[in-house]
Amino acid sequence: MRLFLNDNYQFSIRDPLFHTGMLGFFVYASGALPVTASFSDLSVYSVAYIPPTASATPTRTPKP
Repeated sequence: MRLFLNDNYQFSIRDPLFHTGMLGFFVYASGALPVTASFSDLSVYSVAYIPPTASATPTRTPKP
């Protein structure tokens, strides 16, 4: 899962327990008062993901 806020990429999450079809939100209250989380214009999309090409692993070059 990749998280974007206001069209700006924030971070990626990968959890082997959740393969497909799950979405959740966690909200943490730092005090004794309850917390309410609200979203305006929340959009959730399924997108095709193509992982980036892996970088080549450097190898030692023998000295002549």
